[in-house]
Amino acid sequence: PTPDNALVLFQGMARESLAVVLSPKPSFVMKHSYEVFFGHQGNTVTTVQRKSSRDESLSVTLPGRVCQEKAWTSYWICLSEGKLYVGVGSVPGQQLVAILDDLARQDAPSS
Repeated sequence: PTPDNALVLFQGMARESLAVVLSPKPSFVMKHSYEVFFGHQGNTVTTVQRKSSRDESLSVTLPGRVCQEKAWTSYWICLSEGKLYVGVGSVPGQQLVAILDDLARQDAPSS
């Protein structure tokens, strides 16, 4: 994937808090990596964020129980044109859980 476009499909099984990081490099890159926490805070919310510094981030948190402890659940994450979409199910674009509008991010980090 490029820093501006990516599609990730996966399955997970957890009582709470499935965490995924999208980064343009193999390690976390401040200001350019996205963090997604499905079923965060006791499986009550999903949080999507991009950290600007250790103390600041652009984030959105929306309510909803999306984790299942005893069954595999399909999830998807799509980064397209400055927006990060996350959802549940095997069809990207359906069962949308949250959108992070990140048009403020300017350049991708250098290689």
